[in-house]
Amino acid sequence: MGKKQTLNRTEDDNGNPNEIDNENEGEAPFKDGTDVCQQLMDRYSKSSAPQHRHLLATAAAMRSILSAESLPPSPTAYFATAISSLDDDSSTTLDAMAIGALRTFLSIVVTVVPKGGIASGKAKEAVEVVVRVAVKEGLGVASLRSGVKCLGDL
Repeated sequence: MGKKQTLNRTEDDNGNPNEIDNENEGEAPFKDGTDVCQQLMDRYSKSSAPQHRHLLATAAAMRSILSAESLPPSPTAYFATAISSLDDDSSTTLDAMAIGALRTFLSIVVTVVPKGGIASGKAKEAVEVVVRVAVKEGLGVASLRSGVKCLGDL
């Protein structure tokens, strides 16, 4: 059975919340066959934690992109959209919290993508994107952990 995923608050050196960590046990894993964005909304909509708000905003943005492109809210489509967002030139201007939210979203979605749902060539490209973002300065442990989880699942 796979790891259960939750999100916890982490802090920078000044005690400010700055990232999302989804490596702890405690909540049911995300399910394939149900819109991941909706699962996140159901799970974290009542949370006032800034990292949950960033994750929900990221999920809503991914859903909006899929809707605008007339794509279904499938894990594979979410995965492709999240990778595209990380790979986009605008990602160079994203702050650590936004990158952390995108990477956490990606690490959640990749766990529910059906086996064979990502072509090997696309998986290789995704690995390159995740690695390229990982070497960015200023990313904390939770963001790096999400990246490593993505790499392991790919």
